[in-house]
Amino acid sequence: MEWIKSHGKLLAIIGAAVVAAVVLIVVLTGGNNGQSGGRNAAPATPTPEPTLNAAPATPTPEPTLYTSGDYTYRILGDGTAMIVGYSGIEEEITLPTELDGIRVTGVGMGPVGNSTVACVTIPNEITVTDGNPFRGWEALCDVRVADDHPTLRNEPYDYVLVTRADDCLICHPAMHEYRDVGIGTIHYDVSDRIRSIGAYAFSGSNLLVAAYCAGPIDVISPYAFENCLELYRFESRSGLRIISPHAFEGCVNLAAVAVGPDLTEIGDHAFTGCFKLSSISSGPDSYAAYTHAEFPASLRIIGDHAFDSCTLLKYLEFEEGLTTIGEYAFSSEPSSTPNVELPGTVTSISPTSFYFNCEMYVSGDENSALYRFCVEHFGHIMHDN
Repeated sequence: MEWIKSHGKLLAIIGAAVVAAVVLIVVLTGGNNGQSGGRNAAPATPTPEPTLNAAPATPTPEPTLYTSGDYTYRILGDGTAMIVGYSGIEEEITLPTELDGIRVTGVGMGPVGNSTVACVTIPNEITVTDGNPFRGWEALCDVRVADDHPTLRNEPYDYVLVTRADDCLICHPAMHEYRDVGIGTIHYDVSDRIRSIGAYAFSGSNLLVAAYCAGPIDVISPYAFENCLELYRFESRSGLRIISPHAFEGCVNLAAVAVGPDLTEIGDHAFTGCFKLSSISSGPDSYAAYTHAEFPASLRIIGDHAFDSCTLLKYLEFEEGLTTIGEYAFSSEPSSTPNVELPGTVTSISPTSFYFNCEMYVSGDENSALYRFCVEHFGHIMHDN
């Protein structure tokens, strides 16, 4: 006891130091939150960054282009070359099979076209294609391949280019066999051996007035008839299921379209800019009246802006089974109030799908969500049982 009394002040100082040390440890280790302290405590799980703040995906870089004489090419994944342009002035050319010591195996779309070449021969060594290789070749009349070419063929009566594997028409030369004939002369009958029309296949064919598909064309690919400025009529008798985005965009004189009875989908912007389009029919031999659009019962989807600017279509008839009508599909203001017959099967529609001031007949239950939606957004609505 005497010792404690004589050293009490020292003990008090030591005790205060111990308490301070304990408090400091608790603060540093998060003990004030009820967590266990010490160097071995599990670290707190970091809060993940919101996905909206994630860095955008890196865009795919444009391929490097090389020049060899009059030809432009790029390197494919296997180290061979694909020709993507010709800047020469010859009227007839045969594509080379080697450039700068590199074997040429492909021909594809390039950044610029050509205004002088009338005839191109593709040798058998060139087997790979990318879209319409001769898009923008304004003077082109013929594209020729040998009868034994492994991947490409010509139709027996002309020089359009077709893939052997899937019977896809990939190139209709812009001036096909009509270099001395005036504008507005070609009625083209697509062979019944063709199963699809490739991207940009007819793009810029400014002599084309009408195209008729007698066989079972399944798909019209994106931009297939883009900017065919003289195209007046397109007809498919049967089998056509899909009209892809932008397929007829910019066909400013297109007036009549027959889609056949099997169409299921019309893509975004498929007929944007077809200012004179005034008749759409669904039967193989039927012709819709002027300003009428009669869509087949097989149709399920109409994409965004599909008929934007087609102001002459005033009577729109849709069959039961249609489910989707995209934004601005028929939004352009017509010259008079449009008449729309809308089936009750529609489940996806936008306030901008139609021009606001239209007379709309909605089939099915007048208490349905579709009916109430149309009443709110499209003006004068009538119930059609």
